[in-house]
Amino acid sequence: MNDYFDQIIFLIRRYLRLFLSISFGIFLFILFFEPFPVENFDFNNKLILYAGLGFIVFIFTVFARIIFPWIIQSYNKSNQEPVFAQFLGGFTLFAFTSVAFAFYLHYVAYVDITFHIMFRVILISLVSPVALALYDNYIQLDKERELLLKEKYILQNQIENNEKDLQNKTIEFIRNEEKRLKNYQLQMLLSFHLLIITLRLYIMTTVNSRKN
Repeated sequence: MNDYFDQIIFLIRRYLRLFLSISFGIFLFILFFEPFPVENFDFNNKLILYAGLGFIVFIFTVFARIIFPWIIQSYNKSNQEPVFAQFLGGFTLFAFTSVAFAFYLHYVAYVDITFHIMFRVILISLVSPVALALYDNYIQLDKERELLLKEKYILQNQIENNEKDLQNKTIEFIRNEEKRLKNYQLQMLLSFHLLIITLRLYIMTTVNSRKN
C-alpha cells in the first residue's frame, strides 16, 4: 500500500507543472473573458471565485490522471493497461469538471444555470482532457522520434562498417590480383629464358654435329 501512495506522490510531482499550467490557463481565460455573469462580486471576490474554478480543474485533473488509473490498476490483476483507460480518464475529467462547475456557479456564485451558461461550462470543461490528450500525443511522438534517431544511428554505423569491409575486401582483391599478375609475369620471364637456353643448346648441338 505504501508503494502505491509513493507512486501517486511521485506522479503528482512529475505532472505538477502540467496540471498547474492547465488550471492557471483556465483561470486566466475566465478572468479575462468573463464567460459567466457574476456582476454581484467585486474584483477581489471575482479573483477568489475564479481561483476556485481553477482549483476544481486542478483537483479533478489529478484525480482523472493519477487516482483514477491507480484505481483501475488496483483492480486489474493482469497488469495490462485497459483498452479504454485513457478514454475513460478523459471522459471522467470532462464529466466531473462540468458537474462541479455547474454546482459551484449555482451555489457559490449564485449564477442561474441556463442552457447558454451550461454550454459555456461544457466548452471550458473540454479544455483539460483535450490538453492532456495533446500532451500525451506530443510525448508519444517525441519517443518515436528518439527511437527513429537511434535506429538511424545504428543503420549509419552498419553502413559505415559495411563500407569499411567493402574497402578492405577491394584492397585485398587488388593486392591478390597484383600478386597473380607478378607471378604470371615471372613465369613468363622464366619460360622465355628457358626457351632461349633451349634454343642455344639446340644451335650448339647442331653446329657441333656438322663439324664432326
